Amino acid sequence: MKRVFIPIAACWLILSAVTACTEKEKKDRDAPPPPPPPTAQEIASEIRRASLNSLSALIAGPDQPVPASVYEQVLTGLRSGKAKHQGSKNGKEALDMIAVECNQILSRAVETESWHAVLLACDALDIVEPDNVRANRLRERARGRINRPKVTIKGFFTDAETDETKVFLDVYLPETKKTEKVRAHVGQEFYGLRLVDIIGKEKGIKMQHIETGEMFDVRWKR
Repeated sequence: MKRVFIPIAACWLILSAVTACTEKEKKDRDAPPPPPPPTAQEIASEIRRASLNSLSALIAGPDQPVPASVYEQVLTGLRSGKAKHQGSKNGKEALDMIAVECNQILSRAVETESWHAVLLACDALDIVEPDNVRANRLRERARGRINRPKVTIKGFFTDAETDETKVFLDVYLPETKKTEKVRAHVGQEFYGLRLVDIIGKEKGIKMQHIETGEMFDVRWKR
């Protein structure tokens, strides 16, 4: 019968391997389980903090151009959140929640006539809900309102012979950032506007934006 001799070095290697496996199994048993994936609500909260909070804040104040830094923060936050989470079930659910919130913010912006915020809300919806037809319609309406000339009444004059009333106006043109002085009568058109009527006894005027057909009142602040 032959005797088999195993070199000491080989024995040491085998023993080390067995010990390493045993220690790894022990560590695996002792290690805490991995944390559960974030819920849809937690993901939505993360995206909201990075983007929608800044958008909502715009509606609380008067309508004015949105700073470029805020515009970039909102859209970058939404793009990053979508890229990070759209691959998971909870992420898709969270993005649906964010889309609902974007629609709600858009509605509030229209109600408060925060037209610059409307534009940003529409661009936000393009990211989380690209097929939203309502956003395209309201974007055009917002652009029309932002570019609509702003009218200030400076005074009235009624001709005693003809009984025709002239209205003296300052008309600010947002696209050129110039103010033009106008003397107009009822029915006259100027700078894309029409003077429709005089309200009461020179209390104000009713105007129409010709491009959109929208009617609006201008009160005389004496």
